[in-house]
Amino acid sequence: MIAEERAREAQRVAAEARLRSRFIDGPTLTLPVAGKLNYSFDPNAATPLSDVGTVFESSRATDEWGVLDVSSGGVLLRRTGGNVTAIVVPLAAGAAPPLKGAGWRVELAAGWTVRNGPRPGDWIAVRPP
Repeated sequence: MIAEERAREAQRVAAEARLRSRFIDGPTLTLPVAGKLNYSFDPNAATPLSDVGTVFESSRATDEWGVLDVSSGGVLLRRTGGNVTAIVVPLAAGAAPPLKGAGWRVELAAGWTVRNGPRPGDWIAVRPP
């Protein structure tokens, strides 16, 4: 029984490391919570990332920036203080401008665009002033 528990924990740690590599360390597109966030997801396909949020295998999210459909590959709902503050999808290196990726697609609303994010390779959705 102890060996099974250790194996299960090793699998959990490895899965979390893979997700952190994709959603935290790798290039991403960030969609900020803009005031009218609405989302749905499969609660049976959720993996929490400590101190960051939860990765869902699939989801549909809408906000002032438009519509994000994730059919596979995952989406991170980043949380700060218990509230969802951003939605993050992973990018392939060099994807520009990133409006679709492996298993996801975003349709930006009129007046919204994407610009370079804070790290090289990252993008963020913004509404120009």
